[in-house]
Amino acid sequence: MRTLTGKFFVFIIIPVVFILSALSLSSYLLVHKLLFDQMKKSGQNFLRASAEGISTRIVEIQSTLKIMAITENLGAENESQQHRLFVEIKDLLGGATTSVFMGFSDGRFIRAKTTPLPKDYDPRTRPWYLEALGLPAGVKGGITEPYLDASTQRPTFTLYHKVLNPAGGLMGVLGVDVDIALASRNLMTYFPVLEGGDNMLVDANAVVLLHPDKDMIGSDIAATGEELYKQLSEDIKQTEIQYKQYLGNYSNEKRYLGFYRVNGAPICFVLSVPAKTV
Repeated sequence: MRTLTGKFFVFIIIPVVFILSALSLSSYLLVHKLLFDQMKKSGQNFLRASAEGISTRIVEIQSTLKIMAITENLGAENESQQHRLFVEIKDLLGGATTSVFMGFSDGRFIRAKTTPLPKDYDPRTRPWYLEALGLPAGVKGGITEPYLDASTQRPTFTLYHKVLNPAGGLMGVLGVDVDIALASRNLMTYFPVLEGGDNMLVDANAVVLLHPDKDMIGSDIAATGEELYKQLSEDIKQTEIQYKQYLGNYSNEKRYLGFYRVNGAPICFVLSVPAKTV
């Protein structure tokens, strides 16, 4: 797979070397603007593709939970059978799915994952269970805000779905954990940025979930104090804005910056690249 650096070298750097030798300063500035605009378009397209990839995955998992809740007689299965079922479904979902589980109304918890849980773990106190209980009438499923998984301590969001018994009472809540870092691997691993560039992931409140600088994790992305990132933070918190691009100064250098919101999940991808690399 060709790296971003390679693409810039082939499609931008080489043509520029030949073109600039015959261009006046004014012509160079026009070409630079044209190339920069193309870079912004490519960055936006990448962010959109990454976001849509996760959105599609969310829809797949939600459909799986609905089918499980309807077709599986989860209350009649013993715990061993339930565990095997959840392991099989987790393997089928693959990718960033780290566990399939169910928290029962009596406090029992059956899951595919085998990592240790805190001794006092009670599924009925977890965000996904409480949110399921708070859903309006007729709504059975949803997705949590990102949080730290109790067993892995990694940023995670959970898709959940209520399971009812034949009488209409609550049997429990089914859930699927999605590791945000793994779900974002295309952005974080397979999209190498140019020198000085950053790939980031933030929640809907602009709190950093993934960042090359680990000290930034858990902070508002505006914590840098730079005006460019303050504006980015403000725009991310306006959930009606799907995506936006910027050109501004950060640490005394001009940078291209953009974000794209994931449909169906409270997270945004952020990409930052030094303008001088174009």
